[in-house]
Amino acid sequence: MLVAVASAGSDVCTEQATLAGFMCYTVERGIIVRCRNYSSPIAPGESWVCVLTSLGVDTLLVHALDQAVRSQIERQGIDVVEGFCGSIERAVQAYLSALMHGCDDDYPELAAV
Repeated sequence: MLVAVASAGSDVCTEQATLAGFMCYTVERGIIVRCRNYSSPIAPGESWVCVLTSLGVDTLLVHALDQAVRSQIERQGIDVVEGFCGSIERAVQAYLSALMHGCDDDYPELAAV
């Protein structure tokens, strides 16, 4: 499973206009086995959908996303999970923890402290 987090530096990107790239995590049986940063992935004329599809992303973690963009991404079979903020690392850990505990609609640690 490949989980991407929309990033702005070391934090989850809170505005689409400030997107710096994607931090991508390869996850096997709930364990992160590889992490890779794709900085400045959106070239002029390119879309989030193209980039995420070409990377093979299964799930995208974001703070918030325009509904039209979200729909385009989901039509490609990529799950979009909104509501994350703060550290990218904390966001992916909260997502994986909730997923492994069977509460994939309830992410208790989404907000930064």
